[in-house]
Amino acid sequence: MKFKSDMWHPNVYANGDVCISILHPPGEDTYGYESASERWLPIHTVETIVLSVISMLSSPNDESPANLEAAKEWCVCELFLSFLVDFFSSCMQRGSVFFFFFFFFFFLWGGRKKSF
Repeated sequence: MKFKSDMWHPNVYANGDVCISILHPPGEDTYGYESASERWLPIHTVETIVLSVISMLSSPNDESPANLEAAKEWCVCELFLSFLVDFFSSCMQRGSVFFFFFFFFFFLWGGRKKSF
């Protein structure tokens, strides 16, 4: 399976080839990362392949990336988002709603270009 347009994703090679286990040839993995049951089997249908691709797009496997630079970016973004979620949830638990709104308006709305 290959994307025809450019795709910046940890599990997509630069040429567009998709790297997911169920598309790999049947048998044992020479690197020992995948078991034979995770690789191609004749029981897979178009539906199972599409579901695997959707799953890959929504939650990349950064432990075995096809695009190392995209995997590094994904890890950094995932850590940053995790930090933001933890930070805002702790603010909300402490009742610091004012700080939450200040952050939202100052950083997210403050940087927008005014069009008047």
